[in-house]
Amino acid sequence: MKLRLYIAILFAALAFTPADAQTPEEEATVRAIRPCIGKHGRAELDAFIERDIMPKFKKSPYVMVGISRHFNDASDSIMAFKYVDKALSIDNKYVPAYVMKATIYKDWARSHEDSLTAFSWFDKAIEADPKNPEGYVGYTKFLAKTDPDAAVEKLKTILNHVPDYPVYIEAAQIYDAERNIEKVVECFGKADMAQMAKGNFVLYATYLRVGKLYDKADSVLIMALAKFPTDEQLNRLALRNSFNLKNYDAALERAEMLFKSDSAEITQADYIYYAQAYDGKKRYKDAIAKYQAAIDIVYNRSDFKSDDTYNNAVKQIPKLKGNAMEAIANDYNEMGFTDKAIEMQQALIDYRKEQGTPEANDALQLAKYYETQAEVEMGEAQIETYKKAYDAYGMIAEISPKNASLAYYFRIRTGLYYVEKGTPLGFAETDAMTLIDLIPIAADMSKTDRARLELAVQYMMGYCIQIDDYAGLAKYYKMMGQINPEHKLYLQLMNNSVYRKRMRL
Repeated sequence: MKLRLYIAILFAALAFTPADAQTPEEEATVRAIRPCIGKHGRAELDAFIERDIMPKFKKSPYVMVGISRHFNDASDSIMAFKYVDKALSIDNKYVPAYVMKATIYKDWARSHEDSLTAFSWFDKAIEADPKNPEGYVGYTKFLAKTDPDAAVEKLKTILNHVPDYPVYIEAAQIYDAERNIEKVVECFGKADMAQMAKGNFVLYATYLRVGKLYDKADSVLIMALAKFPTDEQLNRLALRNSFNLKNYDAALERAEMLFKSDSAEITQADYIYYAQAYDGKKRYKDAIAKYQAAIDIVYNRSDFKSDDTYNNAVKQIPKLKGNAMEAIANDYNEMGFTDKAIEMQQALIDYRKEQGTPEANDALQLAKYYETQAEVEMGEAQIETYKKAYDAYGMIAEISPKNASLAYYFRIRTGLYYVEKGTPLGFAETDAMTLIDLIPIAADMSKTDRARLELAVQYMMGYCIQIDDYAGLAKYYKMMGQINPEHKLYLQLMNNSVYRKRMRL
């Protein structure tokens, strides 16, 4: 579409606006220029503006600044300067024009002198109207990139002309760009809460929570929710903060409000926090229902306001699903349904293996659940359950080779004390020998390695006694002397001449 025709259509549309709707007409004209930049040559566009727009808006600095801004965004500083200067020629007290000229210098600064020139134009904006915040804000945002503290001090000078200006709210946002937790909290603490918008409350509460100032965050959130009772972000923060404070009744109230919030983007994490609040009240059945909802959740793009939030929610599914499954297993165990805890824990292990993210702690927990189950059983059934715990400990070494010594230590312990009832009969022989190979004897062994190796050698000493293998017994006896010469079995053998003779010591 030719440039002239494009603008003609725009003006035709404007003909239907009320005669006194000057500002909408100016805004529409400025918007119409933007898509033309880049599609038409500078000379053609300049001629058109001079011929068709200037006569109608020759007294509108707003339109001139708007045109300048679009050219600056399109990297055409020559045209940007031309039209901002026209704005100043129309009204030499028009603050946005001074700010725009400063912005052009700022955006295209190639030297320290260019930056100083930009600052000088921001100062001129302030001089043109000391009560207009645009000049102060432009100056401070530019300066904040190199000196946030100086920027805040500059911003404070507006208080000489506008005593109730929300300086500390804007100062907090400057420090937010620097992720300066202490300064953000300090500035919001000095701000007038009555002037704070919803986003300010969200930012303030978030930084308080990052600093683990949960009591203070709670006070801020109570005040914010009095103004915005159905806001999604505030209710979500209040839910999580109440959980951190272990105020589970309040957490449940906030969870209910969150799920009723305006256009809430409910996620797995929300269900999990809801469930955790029930856990805090020991309402495990209700908690399990919420955890299950987190597992079953299906996201639709239409439920989210942006691609980013949708994609981030989808990305979190595997991790949070695993967390929910783990929590359900724990809740079943707390309720005394250890069989269901075992079933869910095994499902968790299988799921994380499918995802390629197995965790050694999952296998460790499964073994613990089997041991809990075995405690209420008797006879052969009990031994079989302990054998399942033994097998679960073995998965630790498969999942995490660096934790192999821990896996074999638990297998030896389970085999010796629960399967073999304290007498080493060979059930854990392979585990003991493997552990002995894994941990070399050294004077500077860690306390943990020494304890694990001691159990393995103790097992082999006892097993050699059972099968009358005195050569083997001598071998492991000498090892124990290096590991722990105070060990009870070692001392007994040392003081038993019959065994010393059989070991040829």
